[in-house]
Amino acid sequence: MKTKLFFTLLCISMISFGQEKLPFYDGFDYSVAYSTDTPPVALNTLLDSNTQTGQGSWTENDYGSTKNPFLITSPFSSYTGLPAFTGNAIEIVGGTNDPLLYFEEVSEDDGVNLYASFMIKVTNISDAVSDTAKDYFIALSTSGTGGYGAALYFSRISGTNTYNLGINESNTSGEAVIYSDTAFTAGVDEIFVVIKYEFNKTGNSVAHLFINPTISGTTEPSATINTLSLALDDEANKSSFTALKINANSNAKTPNIAIDEVRIGTSWVDVTSEPSTASINQNEIVNFNIYPNPAKNYINIDSKNEKILSVDIINILGKTVISKKDFNSNTIDIRNLSKGVYFLKMQNKKNNIVTKRLIID
Repeated sequence: MKTKLFFTLLCISMISFGQEKLPFYDGFDYSVAYSTDTPPVALNTLLDSNTQTGQGSWTENDYGSTKNPFLITSPFSSYTGLPAFTGNAIEIVGGTNDPLLYFEEVSEDDGVNLYASFMIKVTNISDAVSDTAKDYFIALSTSGTGGYGAALYFSRISGTNTYNLGINESNTSGEAVIYSDTAFTAGVDEIFVVIKYEFNKTGNSVAHLFINPTISGTTEPSATINTLSLALDDEANKSSFTALKINANSNAKTPNIAIDEVRIGTSWVDVTSEPSTASINQNEIVNFNIYPNPAKNYINIDSKNEKILSVDIINILGKTVISKKDFNSNTIDIRNLSKGVYFLKMQNKKNNIVTKRLIID
């Protein structure tokens, strides 16, 4: 065990509120709690459907009533070549809310590729999971609501307790998924995975999947599998990404999966090495609440006596509709705003920024 340690903007020129800078790392260093049942049941969740907020920078486009993914004591201990693990982990338990992590946009014009890495373990394939279940459970996203790429797939092997991992490039309907031949066993195998999207403006973009790769300094090894064999007509190239999505489709398609040690970056080193202090999830530093949420006329902000330099309310088109500098009050008048979904962004005196979803009804 380890030691403790919605809608994004649809316009192309997205602003960078609520987006993590890259490279990014999250070891899920959030509090866990268990019931006294036998066996114990995890109680804390990554997303809170009641307050419509998430731990750290994690959020959701449409908070449902499902109380998961759960925060759990991590089942992972280490992986050769990776920095020491920190924090806890999350576990998907069948169909659930779909956590999203927004980061600064990476596009084909930047001259780089996009990588994400994580530890995964299918902890249980329940009786509810179809004998031939196949679905993606992690993917890069162009918007958070679609445009998926380098999607990581689970495929159950004919009703057994084993499965394969696969990848496809753009997750478009009918596009082929390339699977690894390696069979993994639920409840046993701990797997380090890297997904990579290789941009190509004029030809065939390629998604790569590295399964338990050897980490040797800055050298990027060959991928376990990739989508290079797919014809250009069979895919839909993506020109940019700005989110990581954890997808828990349904009880029939999604097994129980533990996920930990999430890294996102634009190089192999970014997703296999120690993150710099600046790249660690800074949203945890600013601890504040907004209420009521949903709201009608006013919102109150509780910043736990921390000095707030600015407060901005931004609509889903990226326009700042309210901006407060040298914020000294704990109340904001929102009577002039239309009903809908907004983001509230706050910045403290240390220049740390945190963003939360606000609903006005």
